Amino acid sequence: MGADAQGWGAFLRHFELEPHELDRLALFLLAHAFLDRWLIHAIALKEFKDRVEGGVRIRDSDEEIDRLISENAKGEFGKHMGQAKGAGVLPAPDRVICEEVNRARNRFLHWEPGRFKVPTYQGQAVTTEAGLLQCLSDIDKVIVTLQGRIDAA
Repeated sequence: MGADAQGWGAFLRHFELEPHELDRLALFLLAHAFLDRWLIHAIALKEFKDRVEGGVRIRDSDEEIDRLISENAKGEFGKHMGQAKGAGVLPAPDRVICEEVNRARNRFLHWEPGRFKVPTYQGQAVTTEAGLLQCLSDIDKVIVTLQGRIDAA
């Protein structure tokens, strides 16, 4: 069934999308959400480590980590980037990647006249193979850094 048969034709035309671009757009949005979760976990685990090293007695580590994750999940991606930077788990090069990924997502989801309709990353639409692969590769670099920081904690 084509996009018009499903009633999506006008929707896709409004966002200047072709049906084959939806999978890449969805992957981009999921990658942004995944990156946000990594930021939240890195912040929470850093706070946990700092509390333990500071002599705070913790009765149930799993429960405390879950509490810290829930506490840090409040807010938006930009807040989580700032917290991760402040906690020392997000170095400057990775923050630049996070900022650009977030800016691309915001330009799509928080539309206003004059903004791009299709998210772009480093000048390439994320609905193209090259644009999506570059974006996902850079997100993976950030996650590897965050994983290293978590493992070192």
